Amino acid sequence: MDPYHVTRFQEYIQFFNSFQFFKNFSFRVLFPAHL
Repeated sequence: MDPYHVTRFQEYIQFFNSFQFFKNFSFRVLFPAHL
């Protein structure tokens, strides 16, 4: 893999991680778990 695709893959990973974090955050806000 050339550096261009490597950086694009890292950006995709960061975007996916931020999306997962946002989904979990919004889920906790909408449905607070009082456990």
